[in-house]
Amino acid sequence: SEMVQSSSVEAHRAPDASDASWGPTFFVIGAQKAGTTSLHDWLIQHPEVCLPLHKETHYFETRFGNGWAWYRDQFPCAAPSKLVGEVDPEYLYHPAAARRIREALGTPKLVAVLREPVARAYSQYRMSVARGLETVSFPEALALEAERLSEADARLGHMHFSYLARGRYAEQLDRYVDAFGRDALHLVRFEDLVSGEHGDRTYASICAHIGLRSDPAVADRSQRSNVASEPRSTAVRDIIYRRGRLRRWGGKLIPGIRAKKTVMRWLDRLNSRPARSKGAAWKAEVSGWVWDEAERAAVLLADRYGFATPAWRQSYASHR
Repeated sequence: SEMVQSSSVEAHRAPDASDASWGPTFFVIGAQKAGTTSLHDWLIQHPEVCLPLHKETHYFETRFGNGWAWYRDQFPCAAPSKLVGEVDPEYLYHPAAARRIREALGTPKLVAVLREPVARAYSQYRMSVARGLETVSFPEALALEAERLSEADARLGHMHFSYLARGRYAEQLDRYVDAFGRDALHLVRFEDLVSGEHGDRTYASICAHIGLRSDPAVADRSQRSNVASEPRSTAVRDIIYRRGRLRRWGGKLIPGIRAKKTVMRWLDRLNSRPARSKGAAWKAEVSGWVWDEAERAAVLLADRYGFATPAWRQSYASHR
C-alpha cells in the first residue's frame, strides 16, 4: 500500500523488552475533523489522564520507524497511577495502524468519533485551503480525489485530499475489529458529542469505555477546539506548511523535533483567525453522486456495526 511503511520499518513494532510493561491503554483513533481536538482537550483536564506532550504523535502511522523509545519519550507524564492514552485521528485511516497497535500493545480500548461524511469532507477541504494546499473548488476537489489518490506518489493526496475516502468508515473500522474484536471499539456520533442535548451523556460514555475513574464533569466542555480558521498571512502560512528554503532555514535554527513542533504550532495559532462562515450554501454545489456515495457508506456502517445515523440519511434525501 502507498501508505504502509517498508518491511524494514516493521522491525520497530515491538517494545523493548525492558520497557514492555509500558504503553497506552486507550486510543481515540478518529475521525479527522470530527471533534478529536476538543475531545483531547477535555480528556487532558482529568488529573489521572496522561496524553502525549503534543497531540498526534503519528507513531503508528508515519513515524513508526522512530522506534519504541522515541514513542515512550512523547509521554513524560506517564506513571503507574496515570491512565495513558493517545488521540490521533490518522490511526483510523492508515491501513497499517490497527495491526501495529495490536502487535505492540495487545488490546487497548478504542474510541472512534464519526461525523457525517460530506460535512467532514468539507471541513477537511477548508483546512487544506487554509493551509495553501488546495487550490480548486470543493466540487472539483471531490472529482479529482480518485485520481490524486491513485498517483504513484500519493502520500500528499492521502494526507490532504482524501475527502471522501476518510468517510468510508466501515472499511476502516473493519481493520480494528479484525485486530481487537468488536467489544474494544466504542463508536459515537460527532453530532451527539458536540450537541447540548446529548453531549454530556456521549462524553460520559467515552470516559466509561476507556476506564476513566474521575467524574466526566471535571472537564470544562464549553469550549470547542480547532474550529475552522484562515491565515492572517499567507507568507507565514507557507513557511509552516510548505517545504522551501525559509522552512529549511528556520528548521536549522531550532534544535530538536519537539522544539520545532512547538514553535510551528505557536506560529500557526498566532497566524490564525476564525474563518468567515459560509453557512450551508456549499451543499448546493455538491453533485448528486457524492450524496449517493455518502448514503451507501452510511448504510454499510449500519449493516456492519448497527450504527444508526437517521439525521445523516435524512440530509441525503433532502439533496436529491
